[in-house]
Amino acid sequence: MLETIGAEHLARRCQVALGYTAGVPQGGLYAERLADTINDALKIIYARVKAPQLRLFEKRTFRPPWDAVTAWQIGHECYFDGKYYVAKDAVSGGYPPPPENPEVWVEKPLGDMVKFIALDQPWELHEIDPAGVDLKAFAFAKDPRMSDAAPIASCAWMGDYPGGGTTRILVSGERVPPEVWCCFQPKTPKISLEPWQAGQTYYFNDRVLHKGDTWRCVNAQNAGEPGTGDSVRTPWERVRIPDMFTGLIRTYVRSAFMEDEQGRAQMERRFDQELEDLAHICNGDTGHVDMAVIDGFED
Repeated sequence: MLETIGAEHLARRCQVALGYTAGVPQGGLYAERLADTINDALKIIYARVKAPQLRLFEKRTFRPPWDAVTAWQIGHECYFDGKYYVAKDAVSGGYPPPPENPEVWVEKPLGDMVKFIALDQPWELHEIDPAGVDLKAFAFAKDPRMSDAAPIASCAWMGDYPGGGTTRILVSGERVPPEVWCCFQPKTPKISLEPWQAGQTYYFNDRVLHKGDTWRCVNAQNAGEPGTGDSVRTPWERVRIPDMFTGLIRTYVRSAFMEDEQGRAQMERRFDQELEDLAHICNGDTGHVDMAVIDGFED
């Protein structure tokens, strides 16, 4: 199992590497700079290292699951109890699809749907990194870790990826089930050292620090205190960093904060060497970081 570390613990270890013993700053310009530097290191590392430990296997639907919170509009589609439905009328509150409410919802046959998985589906906890997708082994009818299920062969980018920057993967074929298991590397994690504040309005993709961890807002309408509540859709995703990257991140932070040019250049070379060593172990190859990939998928 992949061991992870929280944002506050990671920042504290970077502070120690910089020669500080004080607590981790929360909020303010210095905290922002430290968080940005850690995030820069993570982007470089994730672009270079494709470790099998980073891959996730998740069951996903092609449309958002029905819930009693969303204000569904005419034409909106949802997933409910193994089937897909389209709203015939605007509806909100506790009006689930048939058989309870046939006057509001009508079933949409799976064969009539354009079946796709979005890289960033708001009802899912993890964003998919487009560079972490192998279309030949992306979607499965069953959990490939628990069965010998072959991947669904007909997966393709919807659009002109990477030039067009599409955000959806088309899943087609005659035997595609209503839910598919997806194998992917999640998008590069991004930390924040800005404390969560009660009463503050937060929006989708906002990040805060709370009880040692960074949390990403994935459902603004329910965004109460991170790590609490039992709403239908989880308001917050806890962001954790693979602990195996901690040493690399510390080296990168030291180089970024070093004022002496000669010392900074030496630390940068050390980071590059440590990165290549880890990439060689995880990827089984050598090469260089493609900065175009890093810059192309900024938030």
